[in-house]
Amino acid sequence: MGGIGKTSLAKYVYALHSHEFDTSSFVEDINRKFDEKSNGMLDVQKQLYNDISKPSSVQVLDDSIYTSMIENAVARKKVFLVLDDISSIDQLDALLGSKGFHPGSTILITTKDAWLTQSSSPFKTNIKPKYAEHKVKGLSTIDSQKLLCYHAFMCNDPKAGYEEVSGKLVKYCEGHPMALKVLGRSLHNRDVTYWEGYIDRLKKENHSPINTILRMSFDSLPSENDKELFKHIACIFVGMDRYVTITILEACDIETRSGITNLIDRGLLSIRWNKELAMHQLVQEMGRFVVREESLYNPWERSRIWGHESFRVLKQKKSMENALGLTLDMRMLEKKKLHGSLELKTDALKAKAIDWIVLKRQKVAWIVEDS
Repeated sequence: MGGIGKTSLAKYVYALHSHEFDTSSFVEDINRKFDEKSNGMLDVQKQLYNDISKPSSVQVLDDSIYTSMIENAVARKKVFLVLDDISSIDQLDALLGSKGFHPGSTILITTKDAWLTQSSSPFKTNIKPKYAEHKVKGLSTIDSQKLLCYHAFMCNDPKAGYEEVSGKLVKYCEGHPMALKVLGRSLHNRDVTYWEGYIDRLKKENHSPINTILRMSFDSLPSENDKELFKHIACIFVGMDRYVTITILEACDIETRSGITNLIDRGLLSIRWNKELAMHQLVQEMGRFVVREESLYNPWERSRIWGHESFRVLKQKKSMENALGLTLDMRMLEKKKLHGSLELKTDALKAKAIDWIVLKRQKVAWIVEDS
């Protein structure tokens, strides 16, 4: 996922080993450079070529010519290339070509999409390059606390009186380095009371720094189907069985099998040992923020409705013209009944044949279609 530390790790490896090669190049933030300008591909190719060969005085205006020049350069020298944030096969093919590399060369690629590398041109030749994949995981609890405290207190341990609240924040971030770094800096020199209210405020923000970083991973999904699938899961299906979820969503004409694979490859989704769908807490909140942005103050106007807002909408008999799905946690319903009577107005569903309602009770789900 975005902000997990791929670029930082690549920089560290590059600094350690670049001197062992004839020539080297670190090209950072490639996907953004490709997207920002119409000639972004040429700019990236020029940077790479100039790093590993003598800068050309000839102005190149065709990316295929640059690809050929790069191919010839990497075939003659033992190179160490770091290509950071690759998002498509076209980018890889334009930067590496298909002729292969000089013996001993190393190419390090960071990407949010795990399948891209072995789908590129060098792997379609008779002599395929040796390949190893490293999935960057979140930090341990101990390392998370050190990182948070480094940015919040300029030391490895929390200050006296901050032990409990820093532990809560470490747990909230679930090992995400960028989250810990951003939050630590935001909380620097703040008192304990401020810390205690910060997590609640984070959950309500729609444009927090972390959310912005994670939003990049969502925005880069290759299709609208994958984006819709991600929003469905983030809002309603986290914690549910993978195959139950597939059954529900495919009945509503949502392609899930390749979509789930794409989300897993990009670090936006994982599958627990018991086949339940799981998301990093920060990723799930980002997905829910995306849906909240459809209507910040009127949940009945959103495409998905969940949690306490489901009860609010049904109690107030609000029309749900845009709703695709709604979830009700029956345990929440039982708690509300303990504090008095509760009447839900299902007339709110008449305005639109809502695709599905998920009634959750522990690990069981009942689906009501076309209510």
